[in-house]
Amino acid sequence: FTTGSWMNGNDMIFMLFSSISGISKVGSYTGNGVSGLSVTTGFQPRFVILKRRDSATEGDWYVYDTTRNWVSLGSNSQRLQLNNDDAQANCGTCVEPTSTGFNLGSSGRHNTNNGKYIYYAHA
Repeated sequence: FTTGSWMNGNDMIFMLFSSISGISKVGSYTGNGVSGLSVTTGFQPRFVILKRRDSATEGDWYVYDTTRNWVSLGSNSQRLQLNNDDAQANCGTCVEPTSTGFNLGSSGRHNTNNGKYIYYAHA
């Protein structure tokens, strides 16, 4: 692929992902703003990256993983943001893993009504 003149001398990291049945899933979803929106990956993810793709104000890259106590909505789940150097932060009502994917809470970070999101999930 090419970046053209878009980089303007800035250092960048490009990560390219692919879906592998039962191991990883690359996909997208549209938020509905209501807690309980389910995204199916076909496996229980231990690691998820989420990003809103249709809004510059919500364009952070969020990471949830089981190493950071990612267990259920309402728990003390921690998240990281790949695009900044902030410490991990609590977002217990944002996302929860399920045996076949993940559910989203009503957080505007990941489930704004009609918001467009992309994700990468890994088993």
